[in-house]
Amino acid sequence: MDFRKLTTFIQNNDSIKGVVIMSGKLNSFIAGADIKLLDTFKDASEAEKYVRDAQNILLELEKSEKPIIAAIMGTCFGGGLELTVACHYRIAVNDRKTLFALPEVMLGLLPGAGGTQRLPQLISLTTALDLILTGKSIKSEKAKLIGLIDEIVEPCDSEAAVTHQELENVAVERAKQILDGTFTIQRSRSLTERITNFFLCRWPFLDMVVLRAATNTILEETYGNYPAPMKILEAIRIGLIEGNAAGYEFEAKSFAELLGTSEAKALIGIFNASTECKKDKYGDVKKIE
Repeated sequence: MDFRKLTTFIQNNDSIKGVVIMSGKLNSFIAGADIKLLDTFKDASEAEKYVRDAQNILLELEKSEKPIIAAIMGTCFGGGLELTVACHYRIAVNDRKTLFALPEVMLGLLPGAGGTQRLPQLISLTTALDLILTGKSIKSEKAKLIGLIDEIVEPCDSEAAVTHQELENVAVERAKQILDGTFTIQRSRSLTERITNFFLCRWPFLDMVVLRAATNTILEETYGNYPAPMKILEAIRIGLIEGNAAGYEFEAKSFAELLGTSEAKALIGIFNASTECKKDKYGDVKKIE
């Protein structure tokens, strides 16, 4: 069953009261889309349709009246992170293998499933910009500190790791508590943080302070040779000023446009080559007589 059919089934089945999304893998929640898939698109319209479909699926999840809980163990990158921020509550294991990132910019692309729209609304704008524009990964403790996730599951024994079953148990229990009203989702920021972020997300401070500083930094580091960071800034700006619908529209079109650039093709090629080298470090080994 594909993810779209699964979301429709969830919404239409009255016996399902809440949902926990977690991976069957121990070291990876979702590491993002298959990069090789990007080479299969015949033209920009196919790429645009692909990300629009992803946007629509996550919008269905976000708007669901049933609580959707993300239970994260292992790498949560790209589309995986975009999925989690569309969920209503996020729980993550605190270990060295659980990491969060939006690395699309490192491939010459931008997050295409709503990442440029949801992340700046979930966490502070400046922190969101730092994550999206650098593609860097952060651990669970940092993710909890900035408000990216809501809860961390620590091992009961300091010498043991949290098991897959323990994470599932915590997530299912939290979903039940949300449903019966014994647990309320709270995301608190200090008054100073709320006021500061309020003004930074609105014109004229958005254009004259935040985006101007980000643009200057990007140009200093890239000399204007990489279009993706500037598209990311514009997608975020449109979402904050004109609303999410306009932001999603720009995000989808920009993803398809960037995928066709020589910069993205080169960076994706480097990524694929690097991945293959990691799989086979030495090539064919022949026995020397």
